[in-house]
Amino acid sequence: MSAKKEMSNSIDLSAEEKKVLEKFVDDNQLFYGPDPQIVRNHELMPRTQEEARALEAGIDAQRINLVRGRLESALEEGFNMVEKMGVAPGAKWGDLVTAVFTSSGDMAQIAPSGIGVFASVCQYPIKFINKYWAKESTVGIKDGDGFIHNDSRYGGVHNTDQSMIVPVFYSGKVDLLDCHHHSRG
Repeated sequence: MSAKKEMSNSIDLSAEEKKVLEKFVDDNQLFYGPDPQIVRNHELMPRTQEEARALEAGIDAQRINLVRGRLESALEEGFNMVEKMGVAPGAKWGDLVTAVFTSSGDMAQIAPSGIGVFASVCQYPIKFINKYWAKESTVGIKDGDGFIHNDSRYGGVHNTDQSMIVPVFYSGKVDLLDCHHHSRG
């Protein structure tokens, strides 16, 4: 028996109430399960128009090195901050990572400290947020937002892991996503 019929039959509802309930369940996705299209895709996302334009404009090796150094410093500072603030033993031992991702969810740079595999699993919740919540009217992605995630079925090593994903805006658009991931176990 389907969950919808089981729910309708287990509650003493009128025929009209059952019809309303069934329509509600049909019209509203109450739980987004892990998306196989996301969790089975280990490829880089296609380049955005902004990424293509930046590459076509040419690469200034000195500027790239300067930006890379600044990102690395910011990621290391974020790592140190999370390590000091963490109350879980794992965080105190450096069982965490900080990384920056493109707006599409591809890892752009990782902190020089931490557990690298954690950064590789941050792409899945970022891609999930992009697919299901970015254009959703009640959620969206706005400047100042933060997304916390701890479900290993969506990306993570195990459920005691937590990720904090923060969108970084440039000229009013999401440009990068910053992910801090640590294990509580």
